[in-house]
Order: sequence, then structure tokens, then C-alpha cells
Amino acid sequence: MMTTKGWILTMAGLWLAFATCLPLGPREHEMNDLIVGFVVVNIGLSTLHRRPTVAWTAGALGMWVFISAFIPPLVSGIGLFLNNILTGALIMGVGYVQVRNGKNATTTDRRVLSE
Repeated sequence: MMTTKGWILTMAGLWLAFATCLPLGPREHEMNDLIVGFVVVNIGLSTLHRRPTVAWTAGALGMWVFISAFIPPLVSGIGLFLNNILTGALIMGVGYVQVRNGKNATTTDRRVLSE
């Protein structure tokens, strides 16, 4: 299950990074999405290697992408607005669920090891 969430983060980050090739908005916002997208890809790939603790960063970045859709100088069209709302919500949700599941797995592993 953890690998599925890691792949979702990786694919959402790739979409965010490569959607900058589409003419959706101002250049500044494209650079923001490109940088955040590649960071999310790295986080997604690291969660595939059973390191769920870095997923909180994906949740925070997803929140930034979501919020950046509402910053007037960065938004110039409905396509960019919807792309950032949907992608940000997906990254934020999966990142925070990944952290919660990682904490539960760690607690369970400690209990098993202590017995």
C-alpha cells in the first residue's frame, strides 16, 4: 500500500513539472510548478524505499501548490487555477495520509519488536 502512495506522489509531481510545457500561465508560476514538481517526484521516489517520514514535506508542498492558485499575480487562467487546485489537493492528501500510515506502521513495528 505504501508503494501505491509513493507512485501517486511521483506521478503527481511529474505531472506538475511537465504541465509547465503547456501554456497555462505566467512564466514565474511555471518555474514554481517545475521546482515543486521535481521535489515531489524525489519525495515520492524516496517513499517507495520505505521512508514515509519525508512525506510530510510532500503534504506541505501540496498545500503550497493549492494556496498558490489563489495568489492573484500568479494566476492568469482557469486552466492553471484548476491544475494547481487539483494537483495540490492530491499531493497534500497523499502526503499527509502517507505520514499517518508511516507513523502507525512504525508504532506497530516497535510493538512487535518489544514482544
